[in-house]
Amino acid sequence: MTTVDLHPSAPGYHPPAELLLDHAVGGRTEAEALLIDLHLSMCPDCREAAGVCDSVGGALLDAIEPTRLPPGLLNRTLAAIETESPTRPTERGADNALRIDPDEGPWNTFPGGIAVRQLSVGGGNERFLLMRVPAGRSVLRHRHKGDEWTVVLRGGFSDEMGSYRVGDFVLRHAGDEHRPIAEPAEDCVCLTLIRDGLSYPGLAGLAFRALLRLKGGSL
Repeated sequence: MTTVDLHPSAPGYHPPAELLLDHAVGGRTEAEALLIDLHLSMCPDCREAAGVCDSVGGALLDAIEPTRLPPGLLNRTLAAIETESPTRPTERGADNALRIDPDEGPWNTFPGGIAVRQLSVGGGNERFLLMRVPAGRSVLRHRHKGDEWTVVLRGGFSDEMGSYRVGDFVLRHAGDEHRPIAEPAEDCVCLTLIRDGLSYPGLAGLAFRALLRLKGGSL
């Protein structure tokens, strides 16, 4: 069970309805599902909408014609599960739930005090990160090569497209460019899924990419 400090008011930014419906039928990746569930834990309106989506998703599944499985498929599947090597996610406990504590490391720190912690979920073209930006500081301006999903866990931030607080679900698309700035009163902590990476324009971007190479990471 993920535990965060809840904001007294409901979030103002939410996942699109099609994402909630897709989530209801298990159509999202593990990282995407975690972000949606985290938002749902803080948003009563979306929890209600998700309940409707669950009903719709169940009706859609009931309408699918059953298909006869090949002989022996069940036994082969069970055997594969028994012999499969266990996963090694470092942020999971004995109940296999993702543990997200904004006060724990290890953190990879960048200029300006911005800290990033890579989570052991996702893979391929996905990066699943816990990010902490000091109050009043900004992230370097960047352009998205793919989409980005963010849920604010603590504090808040603003960019050219709006201001976001705890619980908000922020969706950016390929080609979007922005410079997020943490609110001045408190450090901003976000859980973020980045797909296909980011590009950083200008000389500052060139220097930052060189720093990333020295640190052996990416952002």
